[in-house]
Amino acid sequence: MLHRFIRIVAFTTIAITLMFFPACGSDSDTSEVVETSANQEVAPVTAVSVDGTIVPIEDFDSQPTVLWFWAPN
Repeated sequence: MLHRFIRIVAFTTIAITLMFFPACGSDSDTSEVVETSANQEVAPVTAVSVDGTIVPIEDFDSQPTVLWFWAPN
């Protein structure tokens, strides 16, 4: 029974390790990234809050902001 448990743990560890290997590399060429400046304006964006009000993103200008996308269904 212990031998079977060790085999299951070893297989699971190897499987999890192999799943993380593709996430370690980068296929994107960072030399093609478009540089932006601090003075560049963003497109007007609005969001709907939990209570249904429309919130323009400009209200958070020059403030650190986290957008939390939530799908209740």
